[in-house]
Amino acid sequence: MDSRAFSQVVGTTVTTIVLGLMVQPARAVTHDFNDFVGSDAGGGTPLDGQGGWTAESFNTPGELGVTETLGFDGTPALRFIFGGANVGADASLLNDAALAIPDFLGSETDAYLQADLTLGFWGNRLALAHDRNGNGRSRSYEVGEIGPSIEIGGNPAIGVGLRDADGVRTMVPLATLTDSGGEWLRLRLLMDVTANGGQGVGSLYFQDLERGDPDLQLVPGLENIDLRLDPGADDARNPQHWDGLWLHHEGHTNETDNIVVERFLVPSPIPLPSWLRVALAALLAVLAVGMLRRS
Repeated sequence: MDSRAFSQVVGTTVTTIVLGLMVQPARAVTHDFNDFVGSDAGGGTPLDGQGGWTAESFNTPGELGVTETLGFDGTPALRFIFGGANVGADASLLNDAALAIPDFLGSETDAYLQADLTLGFWGNRLALAHDRNGNGRSRSYEVGEIGPSIEIGGNPAIGVGLRDADGVRTMVPLATLTDSGGEWLRLRLLMDVTANGGQGVGSLYFQDLERGDPDLQLVPGLENIDLRLDPGADDARNPQHWDGLWLHHEGHTNETDNIVVERFLVPSPIPLPSWLRVALAALLAVLAVGMLRRS
């Protein structure tokens, strides 16, 4: 091996070592509810208490349930069938109860929140969340606990959209994407939490599963929306505080399945510890001596 080739080997070796230490691997968590106890009768088997989830209903004795085979893929899914004025249900899963979501470091440039949802009239919401008050749950009525969310509903006033970390909603009419009425849809909120001066941006993607859409497609009008994140906040506006999932079903009939949270990182300029700097220096010295001997 000549000196030029050897120097290339040295450079490649050191670069591989350093980047291997500096790049955080992608992490993904999926919730498909396939191990939950479900029933297709009525509203299903209550979700509350299964797999670390907590759930509560509003203005109805009916509960958010788990079905057995009613998911789009014939597997269990979450379902809420009760209607009426201000009738709905909240549910959340936190990392201290189970692995709800990957740990976010605030340097993610390519992370997403995704779920399969059915299209009820008053709609579904799903969000990244933070148990700010430490009571073991996240709820919409508890201040500062709901982060960026995706939302869809057959009501023309809801449509399809996303809400930023302040709860401000940006939506487009659902009719531009699909027919309204019960079908399974996949939504993905793609986020760069470092963009926009740390306030982050998000873009929403959409796939009609029952229509057979082959891929996710960008929702026109919902690209690079300001997420209004705040890296210095002590609430769900700060991605480093995200520690769970929150969802809400408003009225009947809404269903949720196959929730996915995934994050990717680019190489981050973390300082190398002193022992590693010494080890790398020694490695470079050994490789340099070998290169001189071969020159």
